[in-house]
Amino acid sequence: MRSSLLDRRIVIQNATETRDSYGFVSTVWDTHLTVWANWVHNTGNETDRDKNKNVDVSGHFRTYYHSTINENMRIIYNSEYYKITQIKEIQRQHGLLIFVEKLQQT
Repeated sequence: MRSSLLDRRIVIQNATETRDSYGFVSTVWDTHLTVWANWVHNTGNETDRDKNKNVDVSGHFRTYYHSTINENMRIIYNSEYYKITQIKEIQRQHGLLIFVEKLQQT
């Protein structure tokens, strides 16, 4: 993999559940890794639902191999959040293709 193609900085976050003093459970996202990646945009659709514009974006990030990344994590790129839908290994631990879908923010 050519490192010159890895021109985007992404943050990979891991979810942990915490319980407050009242017993309520909430999800907290902690930074797991910050890595260089290459972004490949696959599809983008803009729809109007109930007078709200929704943009569905999917694509994948290509990065070096990290054995600790899994589908329960999320990625922050350009101040936007992406859900990891699938991870494929490139060659034998040479790199990863991380397929994502953009999460809607409210």
